[in-house]
Amino acid sequence: WADKPAAEAVSPRNWEPNYRIDVVLRALAQVRAVRPEARLHLLGGGPLEADLRALTGQLGLQDAVRLHGRLDDAGMAAVLARCKLSISVPESDATSVSVLESMACGLVVIASDLPANRE
Repeated sequence: WADKPAAEAVSPRNWEPNYRIDVVLRALAQVRAVRPEARLHLLGGGPLEADLRALTGQLGLQDAVRLHGRLDDAGMAAVLARCKLSISVPESDATSVSVLESMACGLVVIASDLPANRE
């Protein structure tokens, strides 16, 4: 962990309503009030891209958020390797592959309190 930036997080979920990326962005705005160096990488892509870009601007997070979109396995692994924290807060989900991938990369995971995440 010592070689990773202290305040870099990733949300490796598609940009769809169920995955509540807007909630993650609003949380980042609150975190930056006390940790202005906090950064967020959004992986995935999807129908909410324009809305998420607009919200990023409204919250003043343009310099703190990178919307990577869909990445190949090597690109995703490179982003996960630089982060310490993974955020996955869907309203509903079965077993989350993104949570498992994040855990396999040694990231601390903040996840919704869903039955599959408790297992």
